[in-house]
Amino acid sequence: MRGMVRSVLVAMLTLVGALLAAFTWSMSTTAILTSAPVALIMGGTGTPDPDQQPGYIPNVQTYYIDQFSSCTFAAACDPISVHTPEQFWPVFGGPSALTFDQSVAQGVIDLDGVLHTEMNSADPPSKIVIFGYSQSGTITTLELRNLQANPATAPPAGQLEAVIIGDPNRPNGGILARAPGLVIPILGVTFSGPIPTDTGYRVTDISFQYDGISDTPQYPIDLLADLNALAGYVYEHSSYPSNNPYGYTPDQLIAAMNDPANQEQYNANTLFVTIPAKNLPVLQPIRDLATSIGVGFLATPILDLLQPTLRTLVELGYDRTIPYGQPTTIGLIPLVNPVTLGLSLVGSAFAGVGAALNDVVGELAPAATTPAPATTNSPIDNLNLAVNKMNTNVASAQTPNINLLSPKQTQLTSTSPSTLTPKKPEKQNLVRASSDFSPHATKPKETSTSSSTTTTKAAATATPTVADTTPAASTKTDATKATSKTNPQSASTADASH
Repeated sequence: MRGMVRSVLVAMLTLVGALLAAFTWSMSTTAILTSAPVALIMGGTGTPDPDQQPGYIPNVQTYYIDQFSSCTFAAACDPISVHTPEQFWPVFGGPSALTFDQSVAQGVIDLDGVLHTEMNSADPPSKIVIFGYSQSGTITTLELRNLQANPATAPPAGQLEAVIIGDPNRPNGGILARAPGLVIPILGVTFSGPIPTDTGYRVTDISFQYDGISDTPQYPIDLLADLNALAGYVYEHSSYPSNNPYGYTPDQLIAAMNDPANQEQYNANTLFVTIPAKNLPVLQPIRDLATSIGVGFLATPILDLLQPTLRTLVELGYDRTIPYGQPTTIGLIPLVNPVTLGLSLVGSAFAGVGAALNDVVGELAPAATTPAPATTNSPIDNLNLAVNKMNTNVASAQTPNINLLSPKQTQLTSTSPSTLTPKKPEKQNLVRASSDFSPHATKPKETSTSSSTTTTKAAATATPTVADTTPAASTKTDATKATSKTNPQSASTADASH
């Protein structure tokens, strides 16, 4: 009898133990699947401890990590400050500092150690996001290569992500990707080549246009582009985590980055985001000086007059038709069609005149949140648009409108900008004016022609072309008399960024 009771008790205890084990395993599995994601945040050169830089971690989380990773406002990541040397002898760290290569090598060890500590913890995070900036972007590049070469110890593709800003290893634009294998012994700098885009991990690479570290000219023979990139390093590269990233408010920056026109998907998992520069960095010292001595109101129209033409010349140092994810090394001489270049310079000159008049007369409408993406207008279209901008500003000063291009365009019914009669451009693309040089202007878009107009993507949102007109005694009379017939025209297309 006792033996039977004992057997029953043992059976019951075994059953309870099995149920408890199953419950514990279930809870453990649930914890693994639902634990909060983490962000491994590194600083840039000169910032070994992100915690010690006021505002750094909150800003990079809000601007970049929350926008382009599994870390969102709804599922916020726990930030982990990853300490790396971030030295660069002899500038950052003093005479006893590590060289760039030594600093990066130690940084890879530090990052890898924190990564595997999180992966192997009792409660591993569901997502791990690596954040790199400048030098730590190179650390991220080398870590991704190591993980790709050692899949047995690497996290699964769905668990790891990376967000990089100001990346020296951007395949097309990163300074360390322009000449892979090049070594500068005295500084201890090795050009380590492009970041891999085929690891299977989600990677987002973010850069300002003209940042000298992540948007380096392809053709160094363009000295103006080189100077502009150097100024971009000074003014743009350090501003990514600031409260006012190179002329953008935080809201404007987020809107610009999320604009599809500023994004380029490469392969399945790599996204390149290029933020248009509102102004050429090479002109920024003059703007700052003029503002400091109280003559900014005089300098701004002059600089805006020159800027479109200078931008055209700067863009000769780049080939924007090549994807940012395609490894692209230094070129010798850009291939430039002198005819298209000349037409582009003419269009740029008119755009500059319009911008200068706009500064003098003042805006009639609120300024755009971000610089407009590139269009594929022809030089004639760009001239029309530039003249239209001038006419709009002049009209606001009660001055008769003028048209320097075609006396047979659609007439105005009034000198007021609000009553312009729109007319779409009639010519196909030949070349972009400098105001159209966006970092996302890759290949010209296809256009469709009809019996009266040629429509481009840019024409759909462009300012109406201003027609030749003289002050009219009666708006109704002008509208009655206005008749215009146009013939379709065509022109060959070419990329002005060469």
